[in-house]
Parts: sequence; C-alpha cells; structure tokens
Amino acid sequence: MGKTRHKKFKIDRPKPTALISVKEAENELEQDNISSNGGIVQSLIEKLNGPSEEERECSCTTIANLVSQPSAVKLLLQNNIVKILAPVILDKNPEIQVKALGALRNLSVDGGETVCQEMVKKDVLTPLVAFLKQVKSYFIQFIVHVSWAF
Repeated sequence: MGKTRHKKFKIDRPKPTALISVKEAENELEQDNISSNGGIVQSLIEKLNGPSEEERECSCTTIANLVSQPSAVKLLLQNNIVKILAPVILDKNPEIQVKALGALRNLSVDGGETVCQEMVKKDVLTPLVAFLKQVKSYFIQFIVHVSWAF
C-alpha cells in the first residue's frame, strides 16, 4: 500500500510590512483608471515620508518598478514625486539611498527628456551632489584604512 500525502491548505497571512507588493500595485494601476486614481501614489508618498526604514525602502522599490508604465510616470509627476524622492537620497540608511537613486534613475530613463527637465527644476542635483561628496569621503577613508593595513 502506498502512502498518501495530505494536502495542506494555505491560510492567507497578513503581510508583515503591511505594504502592497509591486505586482499588486501594478495590477491596481492597470485595473483602475490611472488618471483619476492617485490613491496608490498617495500611499507610497506617505510611506516615503514615514518613520519606518522598511516602508521607505519598499516605497522606493515600488516606485522604481512602477515607472516602467508611461501612465504611471505621468501620475507620479503630477503628485510631485521627484521633489519628494530627492531628499531620500540623503537618508541615513545606505540601502534606502541606493533604492531612491534607482527610482530616480528609472524615472529619468523611462520618463525621457521631460522628466529630466522636471528633475532639474525640482533641484534633484543638490542632494545628489551632497550624496556624492559623502560617498567620496567614505571612499577616501577606506583607501587610507587599506593603505595602513599594508
């Protein structure tokens, strides 16, 4: 006689981060009329400004993935995402800094010249230059530390 396996039924568990996934956000954007629905973007903006590092990181990642849709780029620009995302470059958590830079990079690539002009108008270069100076000082400290090791 053979052994039979019992089928396990999965129970929907609440999400530990309480954030929507990128796939869910993209599906909601496709299903709803994007020009009239800014609820998803508003929740992302709220989470970008929130105290939780995990929420800020997830929001940056979601924005980076959403910009592949042209209608989402328009909606993000209408909600002033460039100005909100720029200070996140100088976050104390390096992972959030990288995610914010990735979101701005994807936004500039997928949005084209109009988004790049908007970035210049919203003064994204100031926090970017400050970030590069910060990285430069870390790099110099690293080189000095390594040179002493030899």
